[in-house]
Amino acid sequence: MKKMLIISLMLFAAAAPSHAGDAPDIKEGMWEITTKVNMPGMQAPASVQRQCISSKNAIPMSALSDQGCRVLETKISGGAVSWTMQCNGQGGQVDGKGAITYAGDSFSGTSNMTISAPGAGKTDISTSMTGRRVGDCK
Repeated sequence: MKKMLIISLMLFAAAAPSHAGDAPDIKEGMWEITTKVNMPGMQAPASVQRQCISSKNAIPMSALSDQGCRVLETKISGGAVSWTMQCNGQGGQVDGKGAITYAGDSFSGTSNMTISAPGAGKTDISTSMTGRRVGDCK
């Protein structure tokens, strides 16, 4: 289960997303992001991380940015940012989509993904996240 949790956190790993549309209506800076992952039969404790977020890098990322994930599509409309992504790793393939809405110095959003692991079938995972700006990037 721990391996599936780690794979699920890869949803937020995006090295350099390409944006379609305008820059999001966000307040750039250092953000504290709280993520809650829900899997069938298991609810993991919330995790908290910090990330420098800008209009060019508006998708919350995980520290697992080198896990074979890539953003396939990004859409931006005002303060709303949505994306689809795919990860390929030792645990199988992860297909996901997410959306967050920025409101100045805060955001909230969700993501959904499906993990396809050899011999284990498919597992659907939902994630909720909130963020708040905590200062300037250093």
